[in-house]
Amino acid sequence: MLRQHVLNLRQKAELLRTLAHSVRLAILEELSKGAKCVTDIQDLLDVSQPNISQHLKALRGDEIVDFYEDGNLRCYYITRPTLVEAMVALISREHRLVIRPAQEVRREGKRREGKRGSESFDRANNGRDMAPSLKRKQERKTKNAKQYNKISATRAAGRNPARRLHVRR
Repeated sequence: MLRQHVLNLRQKAELLRTLAHSVRLAILEELSKGAKCVTDIQDLLDVSQPNISQHLKALRGDEIVDFYEDGNLRCYYITRPTLVEAMVALISREHRLVIRPAQEVRREGKRREGKRGSESFDRANNGRDMAPSLKRKQERKTKNAKQYNKISATRAAGRNPARRLHVRR
């Protein structure tokens, strides 16, 4: 189940990579208005015909567009209209940028953690709200740091401590 989900996400990522080009987006915007031949697209976008053909090939590879032949001309149309409509709507809208102070973001994260029922770890208030396992780990780190500082001070004074420090990790 998970493996298939990851494959599905990879396919979606590949589809987004195909769509992530300005010329391809412009082609899709034009094709969303109706089927067009390569020469029509070339006139509208001011891009060379071989370049347009390469982009159309990539879009055809992901089955976003297809073509029919009209004499010597290939006319392209959209095969996934809902996808293209959603993409055009997404890139056409303005998306405002929200910049918030770090304290506000942390507060919101803590509030969300509380809603999920998980125990929170709060570095800002010296671990008063720590989960028990995290509290024990923090206490071990503090104890080991104190022992290390004590031995370092002893060595700096020219004395060699009788026992060695064993630091738990």
